[in-house]
Amino acid sequence: MHSFDDFCKDTISVIHQNGIRNGPFKAQCSAGQFIVFESSFDVTEGERIERVLPNEKVELYTVTSAHLQQGSGDIPSFWKLKVEKSNALSRPSRALSTTINISNSQGFQVGDHNTQTIVDSFKEMITRIDSGSGTPEEKEEAKSRLKAFLKHPLTAAVMGASITALVALL
Repeated sequence: MHSFDDFCKDTISVIHQNGIRNGPFKAQCSAGQFIVFESSFDVTEGERIERVLPNEKVELYTVTSAHLQQGSGDIPSFWKLKVEKSNALSRPSRALSTTINISNSQGFQVGDHNTQTIVDSFKEMITRIDSGSGTPEEKEEAKSRLKAFLKHPLTAAVMGASITALVALL
């Protein structure tokens, strides 16, 4: 039987969902896949793999698929793992489509993570100024003061690029 020590140059440990850690184990690690020739190795999908790099830094992975491949001839049985790097930079999320039905309600807010943008608030303010009871001169004065506020360097620094669209509305 061949020794697979030369093939398995990485060191990994399994962090089970119950918090118990097993390892270290020798493994062959490549992009998105780990191979482990170890009879005592045990892992299931969703568990974490900790990989120690030569510079002693640690990478964490989540097991997305774990398959025990039966050996043949001189090749012993081995685990083939598909993994995703857990401490990688997150990927941009896909836009979700949500249907919301609201009737006879006031003061509600809908948005990502329930945040309301200040731009929408200012747009609403401009709409209310235009539809409010006041002379055309009073409405223009109110919008002029709002415009001056939005153009102030400190306001511009806080609000960023979204301020340009607001000033254009005024």
